[in-house]
Amino acid sequence: MVKEPLITEYELANLRHNSEKEKQVVLEIYRIAFENFLEKEFTSKFLTKKIREQMNRGYDHLAISLMNCNIMENRTSFNFKGMIRKTFSNFFFRSFYNSVVIKWKYWKYRKEVRRIVGICWEDEIIELRMGEIAEEVIFKSDVYLEIIGDLEKSGLRVSVKVDGEIFILLLTWGKWMETDNEES
Repeated sequence: MVKEPLITEYELANLRHNSEKEKQVVLEIYRIAFENFLEKEFTSKFLTKKIREQMNRGYDHLAISLMNCNIMENRTSFNFKGMIRKTFSNFFFRSFYNSVVIKWKYWKYRKEVRRIVGICWEDEIIELRMGEIAEEVIFKSDVYLEIIGDLEKSGLRVSVKVDGEIFILLLTWGKWMETDNEES
């Protein structure tokens, strides 16, 4: 009696190919959402307001966090899933029905977006680690690199740290910068 293998080489190769293809689509979705976030929310007005708030509190640094986990956003922490939801979904349905209804111009991404931001799906979609997101999305973004260059030209010191599922952008000025402290 000849036993058939549980999975053939062809099936494994096909699975690898489909997985890599799905990963590229997911990375593209993250890129689009991140660029949209930088252009619409991470503005000069936003940064000026947050830096002023920190200065008024007596601090000489501002930490901005980008997360890839299901944690609520706050004043200076932003979630990639929230960015994706805001970029790809219609506001009305997001607000009133807590539903993901894809905008027409992003229709080709509908299945993947729903699997990323939806509550429960039978088949999992590729989960990106923050290190991958930083390398493939954040550091390759021309808009991000331009913003960092502008911040450094304005006299702010910019440092970056990837800590688990959190990307931390630390902006420093004043005494914090002079003593070269690390945020605790």
